[in-house]
Amino acid sequence: MKRLSSDQALTRGRLNAVNKLRVFLARYDADLSAGDLVAADEIRRAVVEEPFSAVFAFMLRQSMEPGARAVLGDDLVDVISRHPTMHGWLDAADRARHAAAQPSIAALARRVCVTSSP
Repeated sequence: MKRLSSDQALTRGRLNAVNKLRVFLARYDADLSAGDLVAADEIRRAVVEEPFSAVFAFMLRQSMEPGARAVLGDDLVDVISRHPTMHGWLDAADRARHAAAQPSIAALARRVCVTSSP
């Protein structure tokens, strides 16, 4: 079996991420339209935890550019434009992760300060 080069694997991973995100975002849109806020929030969480969050960030940036429909397709641009809050999803997730990590970081800093004293 032929192995993929690292560049090929990265490209394939990004394409897979685009395909997953297309499905996730369409489902998010459908769940919100149906009034299922719990299911929509589960989709949002899955999107922000996606390993290729840079692909999602690219999609969001690209959706605002001229020619976005040619790059992303009408369906994806339409979903993103109907839900402008998507543009803040990654920042909100980063802030939440940072806040959750603060107690551990503070405890580690205290241990380092206590143990590194002469």
